[in-house]
Amino acid sequence: MYYMANMTKTDLVKKNISDEIRYGILAEDEKISTEAELIEKYNVSRVTVRRALAELFREKVIYKKPSKKGYFVRAGQTRQDRRLHRSIGVLIHYNLEKSHPFMHRFLTSASKQCGEDNIGHQIFNLCNNNRKSVPDETAQVLAVLKEHPVDGLLINCRLTDETLQKLEKINVPVVLVNSFLPGSEIPHIISGYRAIGMAVEHLHQTGHDSIAFITGPQDERIVHETIWDFQNTCKALSLPYGNALIKEGAYDAEKVKKGIEELLSLKPPPTAVIIDDDIMACHAIKFCADRGLKIPGDVGILGIGGIEMGEFLTPALTTVNLPIEKAAGIGIEMLAKLIMGKKLAQKYVLLKGELIIRKSCE
Repeated sequence: MYYMANMTKTDLVKKNISDEIRYGILAEDEKISTEAELIEKYNVSRVTVRRALAELFREKVIYKKPSKKGYFVRAGQTRQDRRLHRSIGVLIHYNLEKSHPFMHRFLTSASKQCGEDNIGHQIFNLCNNNRKSVPDETAQVLAVLKEHPVDGLLINCRLTDETLQKLEKINVPVVLVNSFLPGSEIPHIISGYRAIGMAVEHLHQTGHDSIAFITGPQDERIVHETIWDFQNTCKALSLPYGNALIKEGAYDAEKVKKGIEELLSLKPPPTAVIIDDDIMACHAIKFCADRGLKIPGDVGILGIGGIEMGEFLTPALTTVNLPIEKAAGIGIEMLAKLIMGKKLAQKYVLLKGELIIRKSCE
């Protein structure tokens, strides 16, 4: 846990302002948020905010300007320490109760690349943090950096735009995997660029004339990109692509089952379904089999991810293998260059997937 259970609200506000200053989110001479903004952000009283600011002022972390309202960041407060040995933090958000081989592939490859490059690394799982004691997502990331100082962050988890905008300002290099912020300079790697379009094209070539798509969580920008890819590829191939053919599975077996039921109730039903996760595709195959449906005779199923267990299903799962191992390796190499002060030849890397043809949609 990154916050002591007995920490007061004043301590908490003070700590998070200090962290944002320390890591450069708040720059030297930048004005601190107003009392009203801090009250809303941390859901505390005006008295609490004033106490926190007063303590920071006494400690000479912030100061006042003559004839100007509010507090400002004093010079010399940002993080400057550099260690002899490089160290990278790998930040994930992973529910250990729902173990997924895709994340294991990523972490194994990141660890291997760090070993080859002689870089120390630590893995931080935001899912294991006590979220009730943390006021916002940015504070979680800064807590990681403060308790476990690293020279760079490789992030493979969903973060809000607000957090990413703040991370862009910190004086620690950051590389994103399967995430991005439009218009941002944060380097990112997309593992499986146009994987859904590749799946649609394959299904069309094998004779399917109505294809549906069960997506990941639709509040994620990367999922919006997959929906765009699906619809534009269908449109280019003169296939139907309306919203009725798109269901949110959100990596939840029950939601996937519900999506399959709704799709099969359409008149006419789709001849094939792409499911944006191999594990969920396995659930879909079992669900269809339990209903007495033949795969691929009644409906074809195509997964995304490339997990090994798909080969041993009946029928074996056709999938698009996502090069997450390569993404992890490239991410570590990019961070190593940034830590050494080198410029990246390419900030944004798009890695295409590989179609693995088996029996589930032929």
